[in-house]
Amino acid sequence: MKSFILSLSIASLLLCACKKENSTKVEYTVSAQKNNTAWVAKNPYTGFVNATLKDSILIIARIGEETLGIKFKSKGAGTYLQPDVNAYFYTTVGLDVLVSEYKLSNNATNKLTINNYDEAGNTMQGSFNLTFQKTRGDSKYFPDNIVFTNGMLKAQIRSVNTVY
Repeated sequence: MKSFILSLSIASLLLCACKKENSTKVEYTVSAQKNNTAWVAKNPYTGFVNATLKDSILIIARIGEETLGIKFKSKGAGTYLQPDVNAYFYTTVGLDVLVSEYKLSNNATNKLTINNYDEAGNTMQGSFNLTFQKTRGDSKYFPDNIVFTNGMLKAQIRSVNTVY
């Protein structure tokens, strides 16, 4: 009986002494001030336009009916200006009917900066400022320009071909 109680005590100590691993999940986001209003998209799609070449990266961030896309020729960490960076913004109804569309303006302040690019871990972090001009949409409901300032991104790059 003493050996049973001793075994039970040792087993209890071992179970209680096991250290639980602290696993923190990384949250990937694209955030900015969109026309001076906070805009935060969680879990953006980020992938190589061509997984074989791995020369261009596309980031697609969506909040409800709004979609921001940023495409750039990847050279690792650094600053990207037009024409090495291109972007678009659009809104939909029901995620399928396009009601407004914007193209990147020819503005010298359009800039994407990749601060950290981990090719082995397929992750990147950076910042951006982008100005868009409306190409489609009723002026009564959609502004002529959309400006993203103080943009931040943290993304995981997927190694799949995209159709965008």
